[in-house]
Amino acid sequence: MKSLIFVYNANSGFINLSLDIAHKIISPKTYQCNLCTLTHDTFKQKSLWKQFRANTNLHITFYHKDEFKKNYPTASFKLPCVIENNNLILKEVIDSKTINNYSNLKQFIDALNQL
Repeated sequence: MKSLIFVYNANSGFINLSLDIAHKIISPKTYQCNLCTLTHDTFKQKSLWKQFRANTNLHITFYHKDEFKKNYPTASFKLPCVIENNNLILKEVIDSKTINNYSNLKQFIDALNQL
């Protein structure tokens, strides 16, 4: 089973979540995490994303950028990104530029299904 790590370009915690929600509402075009935008509405996961997660054969893990840096301090990827974890050998499989170019969740899920 393929193991993927999704890394959001946002920090964890309630205060950061609150700031992110405010940013999405006030200035959504300048929000810096298209992975968040693709997979979540303002307050919750999108239903298509929830369905994908429930039905995928991929082993998936999610990190906010501060959590990822704590767990993988030597890794340096531009965020957001999707990384394959093969016995602790990390390989970027969808980079930040690509994620930022997806205009909708279906495109992103189609790409994930091709991995």
